[in-house]
Amino acid sequence: MSAARTARKLMLKYHISMAEGERADRERTSCSFQVSIKELRFKRIPIRQQHLMLAFILAKNFRCKTFYQYGKTPCVKFIGFEEDTFAALALL
Repeated sequence: MSAARTARKLMLKYHISMAEGERADRERTSCSFQVSIKELRFKRIPIRQQHLMLAFILAKNFRCKTFYQYGKTPCVKFIGFEEDTFAALALL
């Protein structure tokens, strides 16, 4: 467990994803980055002000934007580079 936590911290620090090895060859020839949208849905618990504040702080630190979507199932969405949105969502 300790090794997994340390690996995760290093991956977040250096913006490395699990699929980095597979994509390394493709990224060497291409300079494009993929933008993605990740969302966290609040089905069973009500969304609170603390969730929104934490989402804003994480988005600011992981180079992405966040917004809250109202509806039957409220959710917090992160928009940015795939690795950054994944990291922000994993910590929320």
